[in-house]
Amino acid sequence: MLIIALTGLVWSFEWFDHSVQWIANGGVKTAKSKPIFSDTTKTVAAFPIDKIHADLIALNPDALSLSINLPEKSNGIVNATARSGVHIRYDVVRYQFDQFTGQLLKTSSFEEKNRGEKLRAMNYDIHTGGLLGLPGKLLAFFASLIAASLPVTGFMIWYGRKNKKIVERKVVFVKPIPNRPVFRRSSIMQSPVTKEGIENNPGIAD
Repeated sequence: MLIIALTGLVWSFEWFDHSVQWIANGGVKTAKSKPIFSDTTKTVAAFPIDKIHADLIALNPDALSLSINLPEKSNGIVNATARSGVHIRYDVVRYQFDQFTGQLLKTSSFEEKNRGEKLRAMNYDIHTGGLLGLPGKLLAFFASLIAASLPVTGFMIWYGRKNKKIVERKVVFVKPIPNRPVFRRSSIMQSPVTKEGIENNPGIAD
């Protein structure tokens, strides 16, 4: 649960993101890459999306998924990614194309990143447990479920203790019974009376 919480902070706070990369790099700050722009002087009538898509397939014939993000600005570039992993998202190859000519401007892969950038790229898979495949996702799911239930169960315990009714117990005193003498029959009275017994014990016949 602690790992899930820490990886969530990477998206929430920029300073935490930079701190994690700084620690992973051994105290070296990650340098920002220079932005790349499209050449607006080479505007063509048709958008070269088909060319970009064909180049992606040629460069990544075994890719499981391809994604193409169109630019928002007039001089922006087309960002594309090719992913080969099934359960992981960090091991991708990123491409940048000129939006007017379809020319490939830059390529970057996971292996080219430094330790801080690799850790940042793996943040999503660590957060969701995808780094360990399906068992890791199940572990992250149950850990998140337990963490989400803790406030609810804690409130139930607190509320139950606060509103617990005190049950009065009645104490019943039992009067002791005095000891009574126990009369036991003699062995003579318990044995059957026979002729031989009378002869041996004359006092029985009286």
